[in-house]
Amino acid sequence: MSDDALHTPTGATALKHADRNVDHQVESFGLSATQRSIWFDQRLRPDSIRFHITTAVRAHTAADPDVIRRAFATVVRDNPALRTTFHDHDGIPRQRVHDATLLDFRFVDARSWSDAEFTNELALEHHRRFDLAVGPPVR
Repeated sequence: MSDDALHTPTGATALKHADRNVDHQVESFGLSATQRSIWFDQRLRPDSIRFHITTAVRAHTAADPDVIRRAFATVVRDNPALRTTFHDHDGIPRQRVHDATLLDFRFVDARSWSDAEFTNELALEHHRRFDLAVGPPVR
């Protein structure tokens, strides 16, 4: 699949379906100690934000959402940990590294927001739950 396919709505839809179709062929692996810790934490406390890292970037010049989206897609493509999902197999956590994944990327024009609105929206995003079985563990 071409890189261009990753950055269009049609490509994203195709990727979503392609990922579903090959999911049963993806090999699974055991988890590292750190991964097990995160997996167990989410199982015990599904609403925990303990491992969330939230940041926002305020651009002082015009920003092209497509360029930024492609840059993030490249980072995800080049880092298998960002394409990994975690699953319970007979009570044993396993990880699957996928060839492709959909990136939950939102570009928000917050120029008109007050500092309080900006802080509130960032807090809401920080508390948005990750599902490690669905992935990706980045947005």
